[in-house]
Amino acid sequence: MIGQIVATATADLIERVRSGEVVDAVAAFTRSIPTIVIATLMNLPKERVPEFIAWTDQMGGIMEGRDDPSPRARELVATGLEATGEMNRFVGTIVEDRKKHPGDDLVSRIVHTEVPVTLAETISANTQLVFAGNETTSKLMGLSLVALAAHPEQRDELRRDRSLIPQAIEEIHRWTSVKTWSIRFLKADAEIGGEVLPKGTTLMAMQGAANRDPERWENPGVLDIHRAAKAHLGFGTGPHTCMGLNLARLEVATVLNRLLDEIPEWEVNNVDYGRNSMIRGPVEIPVSLS
Repeated sequence: MIGQIVATATADLIERVRSGEVVDAVAAFTRSIPTIVIATLMNLPKERVPEFIAWTDQMGGIMEGRDDPSPRARELVATGLEATGEMNRFVGTIVEDRKKHPGDDLVSRIVHTEVPVTLAETISANTQLVFAGNETTSKLMGLSLVALAAHPEQRDELRRDRSLIPQAIEEIHRWTSVKTWSIRFLKADAEIGGEVLPKGTTLMAMQGAANRDPERWENPGVLDIHRAAKAHLGFGTGPHTCMGLNLARLEVATVLNRLLDEIPEWEVNNVDYGRNSMIRGPVEIPVSLS
């Protein structure tokens, strides 16, 4: 199913790039593929996918603007909260439908689970599925295109040996993290780095910095798809590990295989990373052929 979605979504870009055009990969496919995959798994109406994309982008603005007092940030948060309400209302209608007409989809399985959950919890779980697997997967996909264009010799290795793709995705995610930082609040007094911090202190945990910690990684600023496997924080850790990490890996691998088959010498120039430093990734990737 993912292979079919990727083939359809990338077809136009591949044709146009081959003809000599410069095409934005984000608009062409990286932004839409994760949403279409989730919508298909949940059996949501395909004609509503553009709305899902808009809602999830706006919901992501809550994280971007949450700790910024500027007027622009306050507007991002307000718009994001409104989008969350729209998403919850729509998901609520889908949940009610699956109660009466269950099928073999994720929504039906959540609705008819043996675990006792409230209606609000069911809606929240499904809204999280639509939201969580979209922007982050899209940005990891985009970061992979950019990283490999900047390291053509390693891309050539992947073209010749596709078995290297899974470890390449992990290395790219370590080298250029999607989730670069998180806010945490101390639940008790604690000593961190020799400093005593009181309960309630706000901390900024820098996953992106941890993924380039020279005490853990040799030459951490170097992208090396042959680097020995070692856990990184790209997908979180412990109870905060990303629930959809294997789905994200599969989607990115499928896209890379497709591009390595069709336009293996892609180039990117003037990549725009936007203004979201928390969930970092390209918002525009001009793709061309050399």
